[in-house]
Amino acid sequence: MVDRLAAEALLTRYLAACQTLDLDIITACFAPRAVVIDPTSPTVRGRARIKSYFGALYDDLASLRLTTSPLYWQGDEIACRWQGVARRKDGKGIEYEGVDVFRLTSAPLISRMQAFWDPKDFVNPTL
Repeated sequence: MVDRLAAEALLTRYLAACQTLDLDIITACFAPRAVVIDPTSPTVRGRARIKSYFGALYDDLASLRLTTSPLYWQGDEIACRWQGVARRKDGKGIEYEGVDVFRLTSAPLISRMQAFWDPKDFVNPTL
């Protein structure tokens, strides 16, 4: 059973680390053998690869701001709708949105994250 307060604190820490582009904190939010399923890559397994995945995803970003919905719970899974506004290092802006579904361990740590979003929004800057 997942402690909701601890799980919400974990996801708050994860989302804050995404906004500061802090790969070490992002990675620490995942269980050692966690899985990330994302439309931009094959399934990513394990902390080292998860860190590399986020590093590649965020490599071109100067900043990222996320706005999130309330969390939607079902057992040990949580869904979160989000909207992102990013600025690339070349100054171009990106706006994108999606939903992430997290499965948590009892620790809690993220054992599985599946992201639903359209990668074309991320690779085609709007501003």
